[in-house]
Amino acid sequence: MTLFKTSIVAALLVGFSVGVGSFSADAQSDRGKAQKIGAPSVPDLAAHAARSYQEQARFPAWSQPVAKGQPDPLMAQRIPTRQTLPRDYGDGLTVWPSGIRYERGEPVYIYAQVTRAAVNDEDLLVLPRDGTMTGPMTIVGQVTGPVSGPLDTFKFSDNGTNGDEKGGDGIYTGRFDLPADREPMIGYAENLAVIVTASDGRGDRLKGMTGVLYSIPQQI
Repeated sequence: MTLFKTSIVAALLVGFSVGVGSFSADAQSDRGKAQKIGAPSVPDLAAHAARSYQEQARFPAWSQPVAKGQPDPLMAQRIPTRQTLPRDYGDGLTVWPSGIRYERGEPVYIYAQVTRAAVNDEDLLVLPRDGTMTGPMTIVGQVTGPVSGPLDTFKFSDNGTNGDEKGGDGIYTGRFDLPADREPMIGYAENLAVIVTASDGRGDRLKGMTGVLYSIPQQI
């Protein structure tokens, strides 16, 4: 009987030791896997933090300097807007520039076109006259800046000269050159307003407005 009890105890001890050994081996295996896929070491963390900081501190694409002699890719994608000042009746004057940003020495072309008003019964009852412009028209532009002040006064033509693409098409073209002595500092820009006035033979006048950017981009 004593021998039988001793055998049972021995068997239990052997099973327990085998279980403990298996548990210990599994734990060591898990620790090994954790070391392989766990958090990076201290040097890796430092490198990761440095890369993350450099990525976050990098200037966005729109603020990158433009290489000398290369066009600004962001400005090249922008299209000048045609603007027409509202009027109570009759025609309006639509004005737009040939571009958006200009630098010293570049000619600026401004276009102006009389926009014909739609005629309906309500207009005929309200208007003392049709409100349309009659030629010949005289169109003049004035350029001014908030810092530079008045810069230039120029005339428009529709005769196929001085930058006008096609004479007699109703699109008048005016040109002015940016003065070198009024250019902004390097890396800065100034918004210039262009006020256009059109008058016809009977004294009717139309106003239009547009704007351009006079800049000196920082080049590398």
